[in-house]
This record gives sequence, C-alpha cells and structure tokens, in this order.
Amino acid sequence: MTTGFPVSPLTPATFLVVGLTGIDLADHQKFTFPLLFGASIMMTITCVVLGIFPL
Repeated sequence: MTTGFPVSPLTPATFLVVGLTGIDLADHQKFTFPLLFGASIMMTITCVVLGIFPL
C-alpha cells in the first residue's frame, strides 16, 4: 500500500468488496491495473483532442 491509500475515502469500500468476494487485494490490483491504465490513457488522449490539456 502507498502512504495515501489508508486515508482515501474509498479504502473501506475496497476492503469490503475484496473481503466479500474472497479475492486477495493483490490479485484484484493485478487484474484491474491494465484496465484502469488503459482508461487513463484514453481519457488523457480525449482531453488533449478536446483542448482541455493543451500541449
């Protein structure tokens, strides 16, 4: 975990979902990281195209 993770308001929800499903947190992060990284890249490209992030 990072330093900022324990103070995030999403921390209890993450631990609740991981606990209810019986999946290890590390496995959850390994599965979702590529999907969330791809979504972040797509949002960044969209913002550049729309001019929200000027180059």
